[in-house]
Amino acid sequence: MGEQLRLRVLIIEDDAAQTHMLRKSLNMRGHVIAHAADRGDDPLLATVPADVAVVDLGLPGKSGIEVIRGLRARKLPVLVVSASAHSAAVTEALLAGALGFVVKGARLSEIIDAVELVSQNKQVLPVHPRESSAAVTSTAEEEPASRSRR
Repeated sequence: MGEQLRLRVLIIEDDAAQTHMLRKSLNMRGHVIAHAADRGDDPLLATVPADVAVVDLGLPGKSGIEVIRGLRARKLPVLVVSASAHSAAVTEALLAGALGFVVKGARLSEIIDAVELVSQNKQVLPVHPRESSAAVTSTAEEEPASRSRR
C-alpha cells in the first residue's frame, strides 16, 4: 500500500550461502545489491555507492567492528547480522556505529525488514534469541504520527 523503497545494499559477509540468501531475498523485495564483499578489507567498501550496509562481525581481513566504523564515517546506515547474540557483541557493534543488530537464524523476512528500517535511520535491536530475533525499539528521529503504522 505504501511507497516501495528501492535500496542499494552493500553486503559484507564471508559466508557465501548467507550472501546468496540475502541477495535473493533483497531482490525479491525490489532492492539491488550494490556490492557483496567476503572480506572486511575489500577496497570497494570505501567507495561503492550504497544506501545501507549489512555487515557480519566475523570477517577475514578486517573485523566487522572496523568495517562498521569505516562505513559510518561515510554516513552509511549499518545493520549487523551476526551469529553472536551476546550482549557484549551487540554493545560493541552499536558503539562502533551500527543502527541495528539481527542474530543469524532469523527469518529472512525479518532481516529484510530490518535492512529497510535501518536505511531510514531506525534502530533495530535483538530480543531474546529464543523468542524472536529482532524488534524495532526506537528511531533516530521521531516520526510524525501520520506515518505511524497502527
